[in-house]
Amino acid sequence: MKKIIILVSLLMITLVSVPKALAYFYTYTSAQGTLRVSITDESSFEETVVDKTKTLSIKADNDSDPIFVRAKIIKTSDVETNIDLGTGWSGPRDDDFYYYDLPLDGKEGMFDQTATDIVVTIKFPASAEDGDKYNVVVLYEATPAIFSSTMPSATQLGDNYSLYEETDNYWYTDWKEVLVND
Repeated sequence: MKKIIILVSLLMITLVSVPKALAYFYTYTSAQGTLRVSITDESSFEETVVDKTKTLSIKADNDSDPIFVRAKIIKTSDVETNIDLGTGWSGPRDDDFYYYDLPLDGKEGMFDQTATDIVVTIKFPASAEDGDKYNVVVLYEATPAIFSSTMPSATQLGDNYSLYEETDNYWYTDWKEVLVND
């Protein structure tokens, strides 16, 4: 009788466990929603250094849809910089980024393909000796420019946005969807 009870118990445990084990092999999941994926919004960055001056140039690649760009200059506290923003640049904002106020366009020709340069002149500390090295790093980012024929709402603009406005045409972006982070 003990053997029958043990056998029935084992059979019940097996019947309860097998579906769970099979679920591992047959489980699937589904998701809803959309995610905008685009491979045509691209940019390139060029940095030239002559003596103690960095010149930064950002452009939309050929065949790129309109994009907005921004740049941040990162340095140690003992290095001083003089930043000369070309026409169209503004900032720095609270996030320490400089923003190019116009979209860049590598395809349609509605906007320029290249942003005006940012020129960073570097002044080393008085205590600097021959052979000392100091880093002044430039971080740049790009994000798609979104077109609207009506003024975007505060929700569409988000907390940190770029907006270019012309007669009944608006180009904007929320900087949460960054394409380039170099």
